[in-house]
Amino acid sequence: MVPDGARETVLDEADELGGNGSTKFDADVGVMASGPFFKAGLTVRNLTNPRFDTAGERGLELARQVRAGVALVPVVGWVIDTDVDLTTTPDISGDRREVAVGVEGRFSHKGYVRSGFRVNTTGPARTAYAVGTSYMIVNSVFVDTQVTHGHDQADRGWSFSVRLVY
Repeated sequence: MVPDGARETVLDEADELGGNGSTKFDADVGVMASGPFFKAGLTVRNLTNPRFDTAGERGLELARQVRAGVALVPVVGWVIDTDVDLTTTPDISGDRREVAVGVEGRFSHKGYVRSGFRVNTTGPARTAYAVGTSYMIVNSVFVDTQVTHGHDQADRGWSFSVRLVY
């Protein structure tokens, strides 16, 4: 923790820190197919699996991440979707490979509800659940709310926002 008034001094001192730096080319790519009652997609992050030099001997490697998803429209105004990690990603608390399932629907002319959960399929489950709403207050302006509860403190929270759709 930095005492009040000392931030500027600490930031100035940061310029004097030594260290190695490196730059790498990378890309994230995705494809999607859609029809009247479905969408399917595939994304790849960190395509080139870049490795960066650091002050330590280990370096920093960005693991390639591949995720697939499918969304179905069983009736007009409702969507059921699922996303699946196809690769395992190292995390500070262990490896992650997650599956997420959700549903979103229109309950009135201006209102939407959504809910979903995700679970880690490798190592500890680290399940998280979420619910949310959206309400159009005027054309193209929505108020969104959501609450998430999960096993880890990082997976718990809430939000309230105003969103402009154009």
